[in-house]
Amino acid sequence: MIFICLGISHISAANHLTNNTDTLKVHHDHFGSIKFGERLTDTQLAFTIQSTLVNECQYIRFDDYPNVSVMVVNHVIERIDTDQLNVIDKESPFYELASHSLSLADFSKKYPDIEIAPHEYENGVYLRWYNSSKTKAIVVDYINDNIDIIKAGRVPSVLYIEGCA
Repeated sequence: MIFICLGISHISAANHLTNNTDTLKVHHDHFGSIKFGERLTDTQLAFTIQSTLVNECQYIRFDDYPNVSVMVVNHVIERIDTDQLNVIDKESPFYELASHSLSLADFSKKYPDIEIAPHEYENGVYLRWYNSSKTKAIVVDYINDNIDIIKAGRVPSVLYIEGCA
């Protein structure tokens, strides 16, 4: 399914939550040197292609970020996908879910601006945290009371459920 297409293997969330401040964190505008909306030709990062081109969309992997799949559409960096929970900053609302310090019910009360939608395939929900202009978002697949996949990038690409398919 989508995990095979993206080249991401599912790894237990509990094993990947760290407080390491040196670890790169996901933001609405970027992940490390990966800037959402930047043309691929403008980045200086080496990469390998992960998937075939489908409707001008494909996944790549930057050599400097081996645990992150990057969606590129029409040669523009649109989004990242990862299952590594250590990319969640302690200041992020998702940190409380990742650390299991809040239930989903309490999370939804504490963060009413984060959209919650039923998951298409799994027992869970999509959590969508938009920037102020709603042009970019961080989206979490929250499955069986655990964060499964983290996506960040430009709307609408970050909202695609099937990736490039």
